[in-house]
Amino acid sequence: MSRVIAIANQKGGVGKTTTAINLGAGLAVAEQRTLIVDMDPQGNATSGLGFDKNSLERSVYDVLVDGTPVQDSILTHVHFPFLDLLPSSQDLVGALSLSRLRSATSSRATSILRIQATAVLARARLRR
Repeated sequence: MSRVIAIANQKGGVGKTTTAINLGAGLAVAEQRTLIVDMDPQGNATSGLGFDKNSLERSVYDVLVDGTPVQDSILTHVHFPFLDLLPSSQDLVGALSLSRLRSATSSRATSILRIQATAVLARARLRR
């Protein structure tokens, strides 16, 4: 069974990324495997989780554009055993495509949070 949670607002600065980070942490604490996918070229979720977005070797850009396997780009056990991050990159400007990302991440986590510049979409698959 899956549940879809959407956090969306066209306006900037209303807390979409903060909400996604906190929701992701909450799901991880509840032992739901959670993957936060930072799709915002600004990378605020990546830096908000404590990573220097300019010093990372791989990002979601590499998955979408270069075909890098998603598992090679994911940072695992971010603050909690059940919280992983697919970090962002400034290279994402003009390269936002979700179709390959959906198939690449479908078996990786029970909860997936995608963060975009104008909207944050959270997709949680909760086991019953």
